[in-house]
Amino acid sequence: MRGFVLRFIVTGIAVVVAAQLIPGVTIDSFAAGMAGVLVLAVLNAVLRPLLYLLSAPFIVVTLGLFMIVINAFLLYVASVLVKGFHVAGFWPAVGGGRVDQSRQHDREYGRGRPRPRAGGHVSVPVTKDPAY
Repeated sequence: MRGFVLRFIVTGIAVVVAAQLIPGVTIDSFAAGMAGVLVLAVLNAVLRPLLYLLSAPFIVVTLGLFMIVINAFLLYVASVLVKGFHVAGFWPAVGGGRVDQSRQHDREYGRGRPRPRAGGHVSVPVTKDPAY
């Protein structure tokens, strides 16, 4: 549950940034923005893995660029489902999907930093080789 809440917050920030940066992505009200973020978070959690699995050959052939199309599609579906959350067409959806994908990349790969374990400690391998 904590992971979903964190994903919801980060997706919300990404949607607001996309609405500010990308012409064609608009949010009419705070409630529409929250509903759009909730729908997008659910779509990302449920539908995105299935779409990635089904389109794996396209993702491999395009060297991962097809993932941008999948993210654009999910953003467009969220805009269709939520009144007050608008995506004007394919290219604004691609731009907004790219912002959302960069958010996902940063969250999954952590910008190269080691991730702490459950106790908050970072695991560092220690070698017992006397040559060192």
